[in-house]
Amino acid sequence: MIENDPVEGLSTLPDKSKMLIMLGWGCLLAGWLLPIAGLIGVVVAYISRKDHPDASSQSHFEAIIKTFWLGLIGAIISGILIITFIGAIIGYPLAIIVSVWVSYRAIKGLIRANDRVGFV
Repeated sequence: MIENDPVEGLSTLPDKSKMLIMLGWGCLLAGWLLPIAGLIGVVVAYISRKDHPDASSQSHFEAIIKTFWLGLIGAIISGILIITFIGAIIGYPLAIIVSVWVSYRAIKGLIRANDRVGFV
């Protein structure tokens, strides 16, 4: 059986950090239904990362920010490709890949935060 031991060098998450991290990941997931929620999640991560200097919290906040920006870039590129006729062949699969990737990272982040360990 695999134990949920913290990754070497990372501390366990404090209660307040866990709440903010789960809020950030939850907002990122909710961003598929309500796009402003994803923006709220990344703003929470940007603001909270300065107030929570422990390594576990930092790994989550950085992962939320990275996931948001790479997901946004992927969505913009796939949207531009979908507009073009030939690019639609690439655009739709890219949009699906981006949405699965963002969802996977958000779910992984929620699980890891619930276990009180870093994102790594």
